[in-house]
Amino acid sequence: MAAKAKIASEVKLAYESIRNLTAPDEKKNGTRTFVANVPAPEILKLGTDANLRDYIPAHTGKKRNATHRSIYDTIINRPDRFITLHSGFTVSALEIDVDDGNKMATLYNASIVNGAQSQGEIKRYQEECEAEGTEPVDFLVRVEIIVETDSSFVTDTA
Repeated sequence: MAAKAKIASEVKLAYESIRNLTAPDEKKNGTRTFVANVPAPEILKLGTDANLRDYIPAHTGKKRNATHRSIYDTIINRPDRFITLHSGFTVSALEIDVDDGNKMATLYNASIVNGAQSQGEIKRYQEECEAEGTEPVDFLVRVEIIVETDSSFVTDTA
């Protein structure tokens, strides 16, 4: 029997655009999929509770690998290309409310299930700008939002 999760939290994400791309097979299973273009700082509102791999914010020096450096390099040198060069974020959520009038999506029990390293590098960038007193450059990230009421399936998604 499917384990139905209870709503415990909500996150409001501003977006530039969002589309419902639910496939017929998903619809049969009660799943919905949305793809959104979101300002990068919005991704910092999401946790990583359902992610199989978490970002370790203490990645410094030799612990920062080529993937971390590549993500950060794109943010610094080609932020307008980040959305194209980056594979995007995958987020699971129990439910979603889309308010196109205000370009705001409310996600319930949301978690990043893929993209924690990128989230960490965006956070690093934002914190460095704050420490330097500089304004971060605006750029967008792509987010796939999988709305799934079967909490046991979220682990499979991750």
